[in-house]
Amino acid sequence: MINYKNYPNIGQSWGIFGITVVAMLGASPIYYLKGFIGIGPAQLLTYLATMGLPILFAYTMRKNLSGLTKLEVKAPKLGVLGLVIIATLGFIMAVSFPLGDLIPMPDYIEEMFKSMMGDHGVFTFLTLAVAAPILEEVLFRGIVLDGLLKKYSPVKAILFSAFLFGIVHLNPWQFVPAFFVGIFMGWIYYRTRNLTYTIIIHFVNNSLAFTLSFLGFDETEELLGTPSSFAITVGIGVVVFVISAYLLKRIFSASKQPAYDKDLPIKEEIRA
Repeated sequence: MINYKNYPNIGQSWGIFGITVVAMLGASPIYYLKGFIGIGPAQLLTYLATMGLPILFAYTMRKNLSGLTKLEVKAPKLGVLGLVIIATLGFIMAVSFPLGDLIPMPDYIEEMFKSMMGDHGVFTFLTLAVAAPILEEVLFRGIVLDGLLKKYSPVKAILFSAFLFGIVHLNPWQFVPAFFVGIFMGWIYYRTRNLTYTIIIHFVNNSLAFTLSFLGFDETEELLGTPSSFAITVGIGVVVFVISAYLLKRIFSASKQPAYDKDLPIKEEIRA
């Protein structure tokens, strides 16, 4: 008889974080291929190598310890999907815009981020708006948060997974907005058990950032102009997000979602 236990717990999640950091360092030399293949392709290859190792590690551990081989990926409901997208846009206006300017960024760091955006070509878009939403959601919501929800309270699981998602960016300028959007995506995943919604949230967030950078708006002030415009934008975002989140909560409350089993064997296999 084999008892399969839920994975990961908080300690194991720190291990996944450590593997991710090691993968970042190990994959960084690939970026220097930019002189031969271009910035965009080199950036994409570096990112795929960076995320590939921790996902492979976490997925293998999850399979061996939990007996799970599938991720919670299902077709979205159109009504819920529409509200999720609207809520995401409201969240960006109400939270991401003001938090993005909360910690002043030194000029040399700002230039580094601009160079990381590559040439704003198709490969940069694939990295930021396609690969990142899929791979990061598989790791941080599909594996890490899904396992934590089976071992801890929803609040503890969502907050810790969001914190891990924030610090994996390894800089304070991305940590703050990533932490809060991680909470939002964690709540959506908890209430829907569907990775598709969080991938779409991530896609909307990153593709909007890519588009604004492509258009030359690298700072919020450049986009919104005056302080009054900034305040109006944030206010509209708050209203849009609160209303759409309230409607989502009502939809989720009306649906019957089975509870997560807490740290119990989820499968038993009898071998002769």
